[in-house]
Amino acid sequence: MLAMQNKTCAIFLALLSFAVMASGQVERKYDRFKDVTTITALIGNSPMDAEYRSVKWDVVVSFPGEKPPKEPVVTLLLTTSSKMGLLQTSDLMLYGIIDGERITLGKFAPIAVPYRGTVIENSELRMPFASLQKIGSAKVVEVKAGQLEWKFSAAGLATVREFIELFETSQPRKSSVGSR
Repeated sequence: MLAMQNKTCAIFLALLSFAVMASGQVERKYDRFKDVTTITALIGNSPMDAEYRSVKWDVVVSFPGEKPPKEPVVTLLLTTSSKMGLLQTSDLMLYGIIDGERITLGKFAPIAVPYRGTVIENSELRMPFASLQKIGSAKVVEVKAGQLEWKFSAAGLATVREFIELFETSQPRKSSVGSR
């Protein structure tokens, strides 16, 4: 049940961030009612050519409480907007070249939503935090999913590093409740 809630939360956050997050923004939010911390970052956002309207990459991690787990799993979210569905293919593996090293990062799980003559695709890939750390420590990162190829900008890689640092330095807040 918690996994389904995290998946729904991650997709909702990606849609929400599509409208409100500025490029490079990293956010850490703690929901004290659900006792869940979520860290999100927009790591790439680009208008494309006439055929593809936009491509956006987010990274999200959610965990119970305020203290990060030792071996987290992060979710990479890819949102595309196109006339015909950019990722409608049988091969939704995310392949990467990180500083010249070829790697397979995993397989996306897509959700396509038609909207006013456009197909908006929200795809997510869950991967170990160590894979994100490898991306964050790189100088050059290129990825391919289906027919989409993307090279992360220096600013996008800096945002990944900021996300990693925020996660690694996240500490529970001291509560003032009952401390009179």
